[in-house]
Amino acid sequence: MELIVKPEGTDLLYQAFFEEPIVDRLRGDSLMTTVVNMAKAFGLRLNNIKLNNETPSDNFVHFFIFEGISSFEVSFGFEEVSARLIRPLGEEQVVDLYGKLWQFLENLPIARQRIYIQQQLSSEGDTTAFLKALNPYVPSNFEKLLHRQGVYYTLKVSEHQLKIYLTVVPSIFRDDWLFLSIDNEFSPNLYVFQDAFKIAKDHREFILRELNLKIQLEK
Repeated sequence: MELIVKPEGTDLLYQAFFEEPIVDRLRGDSLMTTVVNMAKAFGLRLNNIKLNNETPSDNFVHFFIFEGISSFEVSFGFEEVSARLIRPLGEEQVVDLYGKLWQFLENLPIARQRIYIQQQLSSEGDTTAFLKALNPYVPSNFEKLLHRQGVYYTLKVSEHQLKIYLTVVPSIFRDDWLFLSIDNEFSPNLYVFQDAFKIAKDHREFILRELNLKIQLEK
């Protein structure tokens, strides 16, 4: 069953986990060099970048960027880095912002990466029938209580050391919307961000095709 859907909200999360704490990069003169270079790369003032000694593992250096309706939040720590882009304007923006961030990661020992996309999807089609087609089995004693149902899959792509955790369920915002979550975990990591992003993008297209979900783009 094919379902045509329209993105109503998109949230993209990237995480990188280091093989060992990057202490030398985030102390003394190296810290100030990193902060100054981040300000230049992202067009920020130094005042926009916050340092927090209470959360050195994952949020020692922190900043926000706003571009139109999009927001980009970066948390950079001794043990991991995360960057969340809410309501991306398009692939060009994604590649630009995460590419700038990767400049500060490319020479660091990254054990694993995650590229995680969540979307709220509206549709004029029958989302209940669509989910039932994906997951037709219902335990007999659930029948009279069942309101909605969804699916969860784990895909393994051995050549890329990639596991994909896929969820398709009813949205919490509206019963006639869907929530789609695709969590790509590269572990152990083999790639720079740009290559990992391309692999994740290719597999997202494969997933949408196999689920018979067709994304309706804005005109």
